Amino acid sequence: MKRFLLSFVIVVAALTVSRMASAATLSVTPNSASLRVGETKTFSIVVSSTDQTLNAGQGRLSYPADKLQLLGISKSGLFTYWILEPSGSNGDISFGGGLPSPGYKGGGRAILTVSFRAKATGTAAIRFNSGSVLANDGKGTDITSGTSGATVTVLAAAVTNTAPSPAPSAPSTPTPTINSSTHPNQGKWYAKTDVQFTWTRLAGMQGVSYVFDQVTNTTPDDTTESGDGAANFRQTADGVWYLHLKAKYASGWSATVHYRVYVDTQSPENFTPNVEQDGDARNPKATLTFRSSDAGSGIDHYELSLNSEPFKTVTSPVTTEQKRAGLHQFTVRAFDLAGNLREAVGEFTVEGSPAPRLTKIPSSVALFSQITIEGLSVQGDTVVLTIDGREVGRFSAAESRIVPNSGVAIPDGLVLWRFQSTPFLAPGFHELSAKAVNQYGIESPATVPVSFQTLGQTFGLFGWLIPTYALIAGLVIIIFILLAALLVVWERYQHWRRAESFDLNRAEDEINEEIEKLQASLEKDIVGAIRTAVTERSMQAATHEQIRQDIAQTRQRIDSLIEKQVKQLKKKRQRK
Repeated sequence: MKRFLLSFVIVVAALTVSRMASAATLSVTPNSASLRVGETKTFSIVVSSTDQTLNAGQGRLSYPADKLQLLGISKSGLFTYWILEPSGSNGDISFGGGLPSPGYKGGGRAILTVSFRAKATGTAAIRFNSGSVLANDGKGTDITSGTSGATVTVLAAAVTNTAPSPAPSAPSTPTPTINSSTHPNQGKWYAKTDVQFTWTRLAGMQGVSYVFDQVTNTTPDDTTESGDGAANFRQTADGVWYLHLKAKYASGWSATVHYRVYVDTQSPENFTPNVEQDGDARNPKATLTFRSSDAGSGIDHYELSLNSEPFKTVTSPVTTEQKRAGLHQFTVRAFDLAGNLREAVGEFTVEGSPAPRLTKIPSSVALFSQITIEGLSVQGDTVVLTIDGREVGRFSAAESRIVPNSGVAIPDGLVLWRFQSTPFLAPGFHELSAKAVNQYGIESPATVPVSFQTLGQTFGLFGWLIPTYALIAGLVIIIFILLAALLVVWERYQHWRRAESFDLNRAEDEINEEIEKLQASLEKDIVGAIRTAVTERSMQAATHEQIRQDIAQTRQRIDSLIEKQVKQLKKKRQRK
């Protein structure tokens, strides 16, 4: 009894493990179709595995060659490489391929599409003679749980009316307009496998018939499809697809309208950028060349990021000049027309001089005092010194060369240099670093920053250390004296202007007063002279003579008064 129970448990466990391992299927979709003689139909070979990841599959199908004509096989689908190229003839189709790790796990993806044309009436079965799906487990475990084919019913061709065509008239069976929310532009590639269609529902329409395949001019059969003006197709394989649709009216079927869809979900092919440097690695110029390919939509453009900088659109080749010595890394992205990308990385090295070696740096300096720095560099290099990231010196190592102390050996090709500077630094700690620039303009890496301290209690002046508080007090006194002197000068200037203004005004008043007196005296004298002349009966002679004398005297008095005032003003100015 125990043996029986043990055997039963083992059998159940084995069946359970077998069922868990067998989780993949191969199928033909759609699984049924109805065609008239001469019509075409495209079927997809779909693989699914919901429980376990797959990475390869193969199969052999058969179809009645007397009823179906094989038009073509498209391998734009899930598999990216083929061990057995898809082929078909004389009622037989075979294929074998796979995809790289991590493989695929899901409800179904097309790996092939096959197009047929109906040749003769009857029932045609498309079935798998063999098929297997292999797991992505490193062992190639067969996880196939089953296969399923498709049945095609071929009807007789529609009878063509050979009567003369009536005169053209307005169409009574207008064609609907097809739109796609997922693939709105019929001339553009999309990286979307789920395709959604909608079409207009015109007055009098009783239904539609449609076919979604990769043939440009397929005419749907006369079977009315269910739906309310929309159709969705999931997991569409890569390639060019067409929705062929016609509408049914009471008077018959409309003409077929076609809508094209481009699908490309595969990234461009792997590629390796090439780097060329003329001469050797000391040349800062490098030329990058790169080229990828894309079997689906084709390459659209490339983008480049150098040394982690933002990506920029470029075309191959790209010439770059790097002034910084060391390793330079870059990434190139290839984009196809659907927006899929493939990245490739590369690197190149630019050789430069080694970083300077700092041999003497003061640990502390007084405020405003001179800093003396010594170091070793390649003889032809330019040394750049920075403090807290700010450049404080740039000089030729050869021109700043000093003679080393006795007994100190300097390696060949290097020189010992000295640099002195008095940068303005706030009290506190600062970091000094250096880098070298060689004759090609290539910068070496910067040295490790070295810290030193600026002392705020004293400052250097002509070799003397003076306390900071003395400097501050002296500056305050000097500023006070300058302000006082400026105030005195300003006050004297204002006083001088007021005095000058007063003297000028007084002189003007005195001159006006004297002129008025002279004018009154002159009038009095002239009137007296006229009266005397009349009395003595010699008016004319006396009047002329007296007038000349009075005018001469008046002129002398005015000139004398003006000369007197001018002399007084000159004396006052000389005293000031």
